[in-house]
Amino acid sequence: MIYANNNFGHWRSDFRQAVEHCLHGGGRGAKLAETLLPDAEDYFILKPKNSAFYATPLAELLQFLDLKTLVLTGIATDSCVLFTAKDAHLRNYSVVVPADCVAAINREDGRHALGYMQRALNARVVESASIDFEAFKSGKG
Repeated sequence: MIYANNNFGHWRSDFRQAVEHCLHGGGRGAKLAETLLPDAEDYFILKPKNSAFYATPLAELLQFLDLKTLVLTGIATDSCVLFTAKDAHLRNYSVVVPADCVAAINREDGRHALGYMQRALNARVVESASIDFEAFKSGKG
């Protein structure tokens, strides 16, 4: 798994500090951060703007991992997920967005963003339970 998180303007921070802040910073995201806690083999990218591709090593990492399909999840559907999906599409990746694994501040804006990704970016918008991750691992996803 590749985690791409905002650096929130903290240019000297790293991913572990961001996780610590989410877990113990007193915010409402602690329970979510616990659920999504990374494993030792996961990858981390801190991003300065909306897209996980913008000013990050993501493109090189994806090439190194020889990935063809990206499953995008996160917050916010109509911002970070959308911008990352656009950049992935421009780089000829297949994009899958599990609609039950993204969130937007405004529900209507989130629905519009998912529709746009489906229409303009040829993204597959699905429920997470329908994703066959084993097929991705074998190159058939």
